[in-house]
Amino acid sequence: MQKSKWVSGIGALILGAAMVAGQQQRQATTQPARARQSRRLVQPWTQIKDLNEDVKTKIIDIHRKSVEERAAITAKERQDIMALLTDDQKKQVNDYEVQRARTRRAATTRPAGQ
Repeated sequence: MQKSKWVSGIGALILGAAMVAGQQQRQATTQPARARQSRRLVQPWTQIKDLNEDVKTKIIDIHRKSVEERAAITAKERQDIMALLTDDQKKQVNDYEVQRARTRRAATTRPAGQ
């Protein structure tokens, strides 16, 4: 009985560490995206030639706000869904996300000499 509690405790510790690592990895991948948010227009607004600076600034602010709101909605959706899952299911999600991040990173990494 004590052995199973000990094993469960170790399992919970590993799962917690994996979830923290997954969260840190997600933050690491989203922070560069936030850093890339520039103060410039995006398509199709760049195609309008006679926008004054005031209107451009307002368009940029509206776009930035909508991007932030979509990110918040996505984060809330994930949080609500994760709350429904068992620990094993959460681990499966984390394992998938870690593998997906590795695959993406490998796809964007150039081989030496290129």
